[in-house]
Amino acid sequence: MAAARRIGRPRGATLNQAQVVAAARQLASGGLGTLTMARVAAVLGVTPMAVYRHVKDKDELLALVLDAVFAEVVVPPGDLPWELRLRTLHTRVVAALTTYPGTADQFLDQRVSSPNAVRLLDAYLSILVDAGLDERDAVSAYTALYYLAGGQVVDHAGSRLSTPAGEAPPDTDRYPLLRKLQPVAASLDRGELHAFALDTVIAGIRARLTAVAAPMRTS
Repeated sequence: MAAARRIGRPRGATLNQAQVVAAARQLASGGLGTLTMARVAAVLGVTPMAVYRHVKDKDELLALVLDAVFAEVVVPPGDLPWELRLRTLHTRVVAALTTYPGTADQFLDQRVSSPNAVRLLDAYLSILVDAGLDERDAVSAYTALYYLAGGQVVDHAGSRLSTPAGEAPPDTDRYPLLRKLQPVAASLDRGELHAFALDTVIAGIRARLTAVAAPMRTS
């Protein structure tokens, strides 16, 4: 990994929290787990004590980096169809979670304590309610998308095939169907699998809306 470029500061400049976060993001290409206050200080050309004046500890620094990553996720405008809004938002969130190695782990540790994680959670729920789901179904649908995003990020970070169906040792006698489908599984790329999974969740939401609306039309 290439050495991080030393940012430094103009003589007389005052260090601020935004500069600390920017330096941490520069270092984060090697993974959030590699960040240390000393390394951030070295990039900024200051002592670690100067960094601690703006960030309490490494946990706070990681939380700020995560919030900065999520701050760049643009929520689709509300005048678009709900399916397009949901698909676009989810794709952007997954892309943000794969920005740096370890981003997803940090998100799971923080849950929704990051201000911009809260903003995105609200955006998901708003889209689902606008689609016509009641509050209970909206929360349930969001949770399904949350787990889908987690699986997508884990898959993105892994070195194994994207589907276990292509990895299981074939057993002609006991599992002929699995053996038959292994070449198919191996031919599917990550993007295709992820798109199918999101399509399936959206189709399920659409079916749920139809099922809920049917009794209302007949009453």
